[in-house]
Amino acid sequence: TSRESIIKANHLEGPPDMIMEVVSPESIARDYREKYIEYAKGGVSEYWIVDPAAKILEAHTLTRGKKYEPIAETD
Repeated sequence: TSRESIIKANHLEGPPDMIMEVVSPESIARDYREKYIEYAKGGVSEYWIVDPAAKILEAHTLTRGKKYEPIAETD
């Protein structure tokens, strides 16, 4: 289903389907822990974490229980 109706001129009304967070050295703990919890509470369906320094990409999907589970890698 289309969720274009949540897009307003300068904000979203409701959670986005996906957030991709690029980790910076100043925000490692916040990106991996605090935002992870905030986005789950907010109902963001997918949370991706890109860590250029560690060369890691993690993708998580929100379960019905409002917990993130890792998305398995596929070809």
